[in-house]
Amino acid sequence: MGQIVNRLTSAGYAVRTRDPHDGRKVLFSATAEGDAVAGAARAQRHAWLDRQLQQLSAEDRAVIARAAALFNQIAES
Repeated sequence: MGQIVNRLTSAGYAVRTRDPHDGRKVLFSATAEGDAVAGAARAQRHAWLDRQLQQLSAEDRAVIARAAALFNQIAES
Protein backbone atom coordinates (compact mmCIF):
# COMPACT_ATOMS: atom_id res chain seq x y z
CA MET A 1 0.00 0.00 0.00
CA GLY A 2 2.86 2.34 0.82
CA GLN A 3 4.33 1.98 -2.66
CA ILE A 4 0.99 2.71 -4.30
CA VAL A 5 0.47 5.83 -2.19
CA ASN A 6 4.03 7.00 -2.88
CA ARG A 7 3.53 6.56 -6.62
CA LEU A 8 0.20 8.39 -6.57
CA THR A 9 1.63 11.32 -4.64
CA SER A 10 4.80 11.42 -6.76
CA ALA A 11 2.69 11.51 -9.93
CA GLY A 12 0.59 14.35 -8.54
CA TYR A 13 -2.61 12.32 -8.32
CA ALA A 14 -2.89 12.47 -4.53
CA VAL A 15 -1.65 14.57 -1.61
CA ARG A 16 -0.83 13.72 1.99
CA THR A 17 -1.97 15.90 4.87
CA ARG A 18 -1.80 15.50 8.63
CA ASP A 19 -5.02 14.67 10.40
CA PRO A 20 -5.99 17.86 12.25
CA HIS A 21 -7.44 15.80 15.12
CA ASP A 22 -4.70 13.19 15.45
CA GLY A 23 -1.17 14.17 14.49
CA ARG A 24 -0.15 10.53 14.27
CA LYS A 25 -2.42 9.97 11.30
CA VAL A 26 -1.86 10.95 7.69
CA LEU A 27 -4.80 11.62 5.38
CA PHE A 28 -4.72 11.11 1.63
CA SER A 29 -6.91 12.84 -0.91
CA ALA A 30 -7.04 12.97 -4.67
CA THR A 31 -5.90 16.05 -6.53
CA ALA A 32 -7.98 17.51 -9.36
CA GLU A 33 -5.75 15.63 -11.79
CA GLY A 34 -6.20 12.41 -9.80
CA ASP A 35 -9.97 12.87 -9.87
CA ALA A 36 -9.84 13.40 -13.63
CA VAL A 37 -7.73 10.30 -14.24
CA ALA A 38 -9.97 8.18 -12.00
CA GLY A 39 -13.08 9.54 -13.72
CA ALA A 40 -11.68 8.78 -17.17
CA ALA A 41 -10.76 5.22 -16.14
CA ARG A 42 -14.21 4.70 -14.66
CA ALA A 43 -15.88 6.01 -17.84
CA GLN A 44 -13.75 3.67 -19.94
CA ARG A 45 -14.74 0.65 -17.80
CA HIS A 46 -18.42 1.61 -17.97
CA ALA A 47 -18.26 2.02 -21.75
CA TRP A 48 -16.63 -1.40 -22.08
CA LEU A 49 -19.31 -3.02 -19.92
CA ASP A 50 -22.09 -1.27 -21.85
CA ARG A 51 -20.68 -2.63 -25.13
CA GLN A 52 -20.50 -6.15 -23.69
CA LEU A 53 -24.06 -6.00 -22.39
CA GLN A 54 -25.40 -4.72 -25.71
CA GLN A 55 -24.06 -7.86 -27.39
CA LEU A 56 -26.25 -10.06 -25.19
CA SER A 57 -29.85 -10.97 -25.85
CA ALA A 58 -32.61 -9.12 -24.02
CA GLU A 59 -33.29 -12.31 -22.07
CA ASP A 60 -29.66 -12.58 -20.92
CA ARG A 61 -29.61 -8.90 -19.93
CA ALA A 62 -32.78 -9.49 -17.87
CA VAL A 63 -31.09 -12.40 -16.08
CA ILE A 64 -28.08 -10.21 -15.28
CA ALA A 65 -30.35 -7.40 -14.07
CA ARG A 66 -32.15 -9.81 -11.74
CA ALA A 67 -28.86 -11.20 -10.42
CA ALA A 68 -27.58 -7.66 -9.83
CA ALA A 69 -30.73 -6.82 -7.89
CA LEU A 70 -30.26 -9.92 -5.72
CA PHE A 71 -26.59 -9.10 -5.06
CA ASN A 72 -27.64 -5.57 -4.12
CA GLN A 73 -30.24 -6.96 -1.73
CA ILE A 74 -27.61 -9.21 -0.12
CA ALA A 75 -25.11 -6.37 0.17
CA GLU A 76 -27.66 -4.11 1.87
CA SER A 77 -28.75 -6.73 4.40
